[in-house]
Amino acid sequence: MNKKQYQNLIYLIIPSFVVILAWIGFTIYNKRVATTITESQSLTILPINSSFNKEVLNRLKKRKVITPNLNYLQTDNQISSQEASLTITPIPPAEPIATVEAETQGETTQ
Repeated sequence: MNKKQYQNLIYLIIPSFVVILAWIGFTIYNKRVATTITESQSLTILPINSSFNKEVLNRLKKRKVITPNLNYLQTDNQISSQEASLTITPIPPAEPIATVEAETQGETTQ
């Protein structure tokens, strides 16, 4: 390659290098400045108060400890074999008072 070709290559490489550096710099700046949190989300995000109400904690410590009695659950869940074998039979619908045919015939005769 002669001197002219090197010079043309340098004219191409230097501006390309500057554009690439500017592109990378702008992308880094944009990622730092831009946020993905919407305005409504930023209003709902509040800092957590790190102080505890010691009076409430002391009242919680003084509460009675209640142990649940779970024995009633066993008796309620036990179903006798007779109850389990029962089947439900549907009740047939009541006879209609007047049929549609009788209503239409009555309208035509009146």
